Amino acid sequence: MKTAAKAQLERRKPSSTSDERLVALCLKGDQQAWADLIDKYKNLIYSIPLRYGASPEDASDIFQSVCLQLFAELPRLRKTAAFSAWLIAAPMPRVPPVTNATRAMSNPSLGAF
Repeated sequence: MKTAAKAQLERRKPSSTSDERLVALCLKGDQQAWADLIDKYKNLIYSIPLRYGASPEDASDIFQSVCLQLFAELPRLRKTAAFSAWLIAAPMPRVPPVTNATRAMSNPSLGAF
């Protein structure tokens, strides 16, 4: 039988808590759920601008912007199942345009197209 404290800890593991549950808790004002949601997706949100040639500083700014947009848009989210897709698409308009050559120089692992 699980203790209440252990059940609370398990509920708060961001990677094991469903997006649906985290979003529902966020909408009820649960600040820990918001922190868990951001923690669960912080690497994804930050890595997308980097992959498209943004500097680490720009990627940090984009991360903050996406988090603010998410906070504002969360009450209007209709399909929680599409949440991660939204997070992937949200940073893209904020990524500064770069040429393929600039992208390849800033991240050699991507190579030239």
